[in-house]
Amino acid sequence: MSYYANPQIPESLSSANEKQLRSFGLTVLQTLAALAAVLIVLELAARFLAPLTPFSWERRLAPDYFTRPAPAGSREAAIEAGLKTLSERLAAALEMPPDYELTIHYRDDPLVNALAGFGGHIIIFRGLLEKMESEDALAAVLAHEMAHVRHRDPVKGLVRLVGLTLTLALAGSGAASDLGQALAGVSLLSYSRRQETAADAAATLALGRLYGHSQGFEDCFRILSRAAEGLPQAPEILSSHPDTLKRLRASRDLAAGSGFPSRGRVTGLPAPLSLP
Repeated sequence: MSYYANPQIPESLSSANEKQLRSFGLTVLQTLAALAAVLIVLELAARFLAPLTPFSWERRLAPDYFTRPAPAGSREAAIEAGLKTLSERLAAALEMPPDYELTIHYRDDPLVNALAGFGGHIIIFRGLLEKMESEDALAAVLAHEMAHVRHRDPVKGLVRLVGLTLTLALAGSGAASDLGQALAGVSLLSYSRRQETAADAAATLALGRLYGHSQGFEDCFRILSRAAEGLPQAPEILSSHPDTLKRLRASRDLAAGSGFPSRGRVTGLPAPLSLP
């Protein structure tokens, strides 16, 4: 009768495997350290250098989709005029710099969204406007997007994205590079969430100054949450926006700390902005 015995692994082979593992681990650590250094540099560049870019230069970066005006005399033009009037009232509450030119666009599209682009161009989509139940709720959306402009978030995001793209392109391919790309993506999402949080805070304060309360902020997120029911929701770490409940709690806390209520009587939408 014979018995099976595990073959003895040559010491040279075991040593080679250990060296490969140590080499891979060192490569991963070097990649992560380099990525961390790049992120720090990009954070400093976005925070201090991007805002020094003249606003007039930033306006030139806006694509045609963000800049084309509505046809004169059209329904879209009337809506844009109403949005402009509201934005002018919010500009004072947001303490917008006088040289930050804002252009509010309306797009006849069912998308329930609003976007802030380069150079103060902001788009409000029909799908969003149709769901707004009060001027306060619409003001919350518009103030949030205007805050992105005030904070120069579009150009800051561009600095970070270009810097990370170039860095990862130079890193080449491989497991360590793939890990770096994944971490870079998570970092960009985290940066986006911080931008959203800062814009929420600015919008909350603006509503408090304009209406005496921030009810519109709560109404806005109630409307948006209802519109998103049934849609798949990614975990916060994989989302560009913070958790909605966290945003609402932060807004309420900020309102309370600033001396105005988070609830109050809202104002109806003016005729050009009240869609059937």
